[in-house]
Amino acid sequence: PWVRSQFAIKNGKSDFTIMIPTQERLKYARKSNIPVYQFFLNIFTYQDHPQLKEIRTISSITHIKGLGLTIATNLGNGWHKKNVVPHGIQTDYLAGEGQLFLYLARKRADLVIDFLVPSLYNIRKEGLESLIEVTKARFGPISMHLMMSKKSKYLGLLPRIDGALDRMIRDGTMEKISQEFERLD
Repeated sequence: PWVRSQFAIKNGKSDFTIMIPTQERLKYARKSNIPVYQFFLNIFTYQDHPQLKEIRTISSITHIKGLGLTIATNLGNGWHKKNVVPHGIQTDYLAGEGQLFLYLARKRADLVIDFLVPSLYNIRKEGLESLIEVTKARFGPISMHLMMSKKSKYLGLLPRIDGALDRMIRDGTMEKISQEFERLD
């Protein structure tokens, strides 16, 4: 679980994880200079949504509000709290990520805004490929970094890790890995 992972880094029980660096997290962890993964938050909707044409062109949170759409998200979604809640958009909060796409497929909300790779995994896992549309509308990019506990005995390896990440970006390895996991098929 995500909270346990962060707690383990903070207390030195784990050496590193991959997450979005925030001011709070940088108090107890150092980040790699090079992102491990950069992603967008894609907008998902259900097939044949009556406003599908408009949803495909969403370019901002205010655009979502103007369309009067409801978003489903998980309770711990910090990006949603920071970027959507202040706009007063109707939101249905669910306990877990796995439920989001079942909820969307049942047409109980109009949109899910989430990370592509884990979302595609959940869509496949639930057999919802024919019921959910991944639109080209998205927000980001957001960078995830290797975050090493300040209590880790491996902290001195961060420059070497950055070097390895840089080589993987330059030789195309990172792109190949990303492409493999960003497909719905």
